[in-house]
Amino acid sequence: MENLQICKKCLMLSTRPRLTYSGGVCSACQWSEEKKTTVDWGARKKQLIEFCDKYRKQDGSFDVIVPVSGGKDSSTVAHKLKHEFGMNPLCININHYVDVNTQMNDINLNNFVKQGFDLFRVYPNAKVLRALDRIGLVEYGQPYFGWMTCMTLAPLKIATKFGIPFIMYGEEGEVEYGGSTKLKNSPVYTVEDTVKFYLSGVHPSTYLKDGFTEKDLYWWLPPTDAEVKKLNPAVCHWSYFEFWDSNKNYEYAKKYVGLQEQKTNSVGTYNNFAQTDGILYPLHTYFMYLKFGFGRCTQDVCIDIRSEKINREEGIKLIKQYDEVYPEQFEKQYLDYYQLTKEEFDAVIDKFANKDLLEKKNGRWVKKFDIEKL
Repeated sequence: MENLQICKKCLMLSTRPRLTYSGGVCSACQWSEEKKTTVDWGARKKQLIEFCDKYRKQDGSFDVIVPVSGGKDSSTVAHKLKHEFGMNPLCININHYVDVNTQMNDINLNNFVKQGFDLFRVYPNAKVLRALDRIGLVEYGQPYFGWMTCMTLAPLKIATKFGIPFIMYGEEGEVEYGGSTKLKNSPVYTVEDTVKFYLSGVHPSTYLKDGFTEKDLYWWLPPTDAEVKKLNPAVCHWSYFEFWDSNKNYEYAKKYVGLQEQKTNSVGTYNNFAQTDGILYPLHTYFMYLKFGFGRCTQDVCIDIRSEKINREEGIKLIKQYDEVYPEQFEKQYLDYYQLTKEEFDAVIDKFANKDLLEKKNGRWVKKFDIEKL
């Protein structure tokens, strides 16, 4: 823990994978400053227009795929592509059964569709999804790794079947929140980048060793090399083309697609409008806290500090209040979903807890360090 660093501008810890520092400032804050001072957003918008002109269909068929959750960011991206750039998006949503399509998620997806969008909803094999999520939890400490893999690769699979080579995601998380800067100046990325950055280097084909067939894993395996070569897809992130501000996306989605927020703050943080579409995200960010010593609140605080919504002192108070919160209210559902006993589930938690950063007190893992003293 003696090598633990904290960003001088935001409050992100050096334990974040692939995060780098320069002069004590993390790569996410460096990018935040670059966005404001050096990036030519006019030139990047011109690139986006060129992509749209290249792939826009003249026969009224779909010309861009946009994965959506019903949340603020993906809804904003789809709406702008349709109404500002004249595209006809086919929106893709990947259902997750354990979340039982939470009421908030249903409301926001329905409101989104009512604004004139076509939604293709994938209901992947529930038994396979459960098994892959369990593998992700137990082996990698990633509670919805099966869903994340499907969400990442299924749109590309659908693109090959529909012949739609243009795919637009929201933000490029590595650049925006601190990680690899490889894609900072690239409008497109590859399947190899997807596996390396978004699937933690675990290629889905490794699941074949667990007794699954290619048929079982249809929605989890990428298209073949031949299919990718034939399609020659442009897989992009909106944050490359337009200054990314999740708070502004929230306001935009409220205004144009009827986005609603929760009545109370989300588990592990202070806001009530981000990642409200399921119960596995709080567990996902809790495991992030276990492994790296920072949780959902730290993540949100750093975003808000960079956008100057709050200051560093306010952020410290929020982190101390929320960062260590365990999503206890969903524990029974977790045990049922992963088919684990309480003892087995607790053993997985203990397995991934970073003992250099955390210590167990009264049955919960708490920080050994004081964020104010770093």
